[in-house]
Amino acid sequence: MTQDRPGNLANIPQSLTDQLSQAVRAAGVEPISSMDNLRSEVSSNTELQSAYEEQIHNSIAHRTTRDTDYKKDRFPNTQAYLKEDQKDK
Repeated sequence: MTQDRPGNLANIPQSLTDQLSQAVRAAGVEPISSMDNLRSEVSSNTELQSAYEEQIHNSIAHRTTRDTDYKKDRFPNTQAYLKEDQKDK
């Protein structure tokens, strides 16, 4: 996982937990209870995970339609993800 990418999107709970942990460290703050408790709460909160997945999808869809240097033939998995996600809705 790099600094600006969400990591493995096949595992949304893990990706969300990783991103939240990174944000906490970057902000230099501590959760009220503990980092382990925060991770546990995030990994069991399906509403938060759904919102995160929707935001990821919207960000990818936005970039693929607006970035002039995006070439869909270079990134077939992106197109497959966007098409598959549309079927689910």
